Amino acid sequence: VAGYLITGDKVPRKAQISGVAVGGLSGSEAIEKLSVELGARAAEPLNLTVGEKQAQLKPADAGLAVDYAKSVEAAGGGPSLNPLRILKTLTGGSAIDAVVTVDQAKLEAAVGQLGKTINHEPVDAAVAYRGTKIKQKHAKEGTVLRQDGATATITSSFLKVTGPIALPGDITQPAITDDEADKVVATFAKPAVSAPIKVKLSGAGSFEISPKMLAGSIEFLARDGNIQPVLDEKKLRRNADPAIEKVELVEPKNATVRLVNGKPKVIPAVNGTTVTADNLKKAVEPVLVKPAAERRVSVQLTGAKAAFSTAEATKLRIKQVTGKFTTYFPYAAYRNINIGRAAALINGTLLKP
Repeated sequence: VAGYLITGDKVPRKAQISGVAVGGLSGSEAIEKLSVELGARAAEPLNLTVGEKQAQLKPADAGLAVDYAKSVEAAGGGPSLNPLRILKTLTGGSAIDAVVTVDQAKLEAAVGQLGKTINHEPVDAAVAYRGTKIKQKHAKEGTVLRQDGATATITSSFLKVTGPIALPGDITQPAITDDEADKVVATFAKPAVSAPIKVKLSGAGSFEISPKMLAGSIEFLARDGNIQPVLDEKKLRRNADPAIEKVELVEPKNATVRLVNGKPKVIPAVNGTTVTADNLKKAVEPVLVKPAAERRVSVQLTGAKAAFSTAEATKLRIKQVTGKFTTYFPYAAYRNINIGRAAALINGTLLKP
């Protein structure tokens, strides 16, 4: 009876609940202290990780809460006539975890939403040119959250784990790793744009393909778990056009029909010479990874046919003038300019049927 009167409803002297010392306090005092000191911790978002992915979850959104009264009761608080309980209150007590309540449906729904944030396919490493600069995208692991294991881990770790909570998940590796991308950058991407390539044409001078022209013609494609550099011959020829135009090539001329002495006459087509996309690629590709001193190639010119041949012009069977028109107008300076300009633009135009 004396022990009961002395202890009343006090919590055991050495009692701690989830790190909060409540020993010697009455039940109501312990509940109040616990709700103040543990309440802030219990409301903090949980930091969660699955592999490289990170996320946060508010305990309230996950249906997690602390039952402060039952926690104090579990620590030994409350009046009792049991002599052992009285002795423990006066001399004993220990550290325990707070009693946590879980709204299972709410927790499962919150974990389902986490899955939408965390789950993702693996990302392959990639390489590309931006101008002449090399841009490398790093590989990322794929992640799939294990829903059942995640709910159990969150529940058991609440208020116990101070750092990030590692949730169970399945990790999938990318097909193309950063090591593969690093290798391609070192062995191809950097050497390919390290210096211009000098191209000599057979009997028609020479020109240079700049690093910028090369970079704009090369793609890095993902193939069978590797990065494959590909030189696009059409892009290379198009990008090199400004340099090729400065070389004295023979431009092809289309056939046409003109009035000569008042009668239509076929003016024959003239074939020229050109640098084909295929020939240019075959010459350039082998020296892309060579040092500057060895970046010299020769290209054989090929015939460049006119787009509209003499035979095609003859087939039109233009034999006579089909119409004439004369207009008279009062003199005006702007009319002289406009009509003369129009005639200069129209003359020599072959309008096909």
